[in-house]
Amino acid sequence: MLVKTEYEEDISEKEIDFEVMDKFDNKVILKVDNNKISMTQILEKFMKYGNIIDLESIPVSLEEVIFDIYTKN
Repeated sequence: MLVKTEYEEDISEKEIDFEVMDKFDNKVILKVDNNKISMTQILEKFMKYGNIIDLESIPVSLEEVIFDIYTKN
């Protein structure tokens, strides 16, 4: 799953625990495997980066899922 998060402050210099798809100033798009980590744990990690203004889940296409399956195995 992809998650777009917007923070109150600039987080572009912070180390992020997830795969970063895009990061600019106070916005970041992360790839998160919600089968390996619970949503509660994901939110706890997101909140340690700063105060969240907006959080949005971005649907992943079937093609991306299939691509990930074949490239990771």
